[in-house]
Amino acid sequence: MKIDLTPAASRQAELIADMAVIETGFLMGSVLGKHIIVEQLFPVNFNEENIDEVYGKMIGKMGEKLLGVFFNNREPFPSDWFLEDVIIKINPPQRGPEFYVYDIEKNFVSLGFSGEE
Repeated sequence: MKIDLTPAASRQAELIADMAVIETGFLMGSVLGKHIIVEQLFPVNFNEENIDEVYGKMIGKMGEKLLGVFFNNREPFPSDWFLEDVIIKINPPQRGPEFYVYDIEKNFVSLGFSGEE
């Protein structure tokens, strides 16, 4: 599996990494075979307590465009909503993003820093 960010999504990730006020959000894009294309990072504040309501609304509005979630400079938390989703942990720019897929048994399965498996 390979995860690619479009140039616009890459710029959004860099900007979000510089902002401590944005901690979470959703990934929008498309799946083309073994390639996942992240087209947009959509900042939305959510946590363990409100993820059911927030994720439900997002999937209702975005459907198949919803690829997963991101966490900015914080550890991701497990949720059944994330099952088989792409999770991006945005780190400081010098470190780069980390890519995961959520698995119910293993929780966060690392795809590394490159997005390639």
